[in-house]
Amino acid sequence: MELRFHASTVTELDTGVLPQQVELAAMIDLPEEVLTAFGVATAMAMVVSYALDGRHCRWIAVFAAGCAATAVYGALTGAWISVVLEAVWAAIAINRYRRTSVAFDPTVGSAAE
Repeated sequence: MELRFHASTVTELDTGVLPQQVELAAMIDLPEEVLTAFGVATAMAMVVSYALDGRHCRWIAVFAAGCAATAVYGALTGAWISVVLEAVWAAIAINRYRRTSVAFDPTVGSAAE
């Protein structure tokens, strides 16, 4: 690994990725547009479900699924710190869902009222 300050020899600075770091998306030949759309969809799912989690405990489960999907996106793009952080958020949301769903009264807010 050579680190000089000439554009022809510093491949790490050109790409932002170390040569030995492999993106899973490149290994499975996933188009960049599909990967970007997946990332946007997972982020939007997290934001919307976070905003709505006070309305019903199912939104907490959707948030946990969004966090897990964002962790998958991080793995596909090679952002391994994102994988760890999103996995932690997913675990926290699953725990919160378990506690909330036990205390949730299913008749509140239903159409049967």
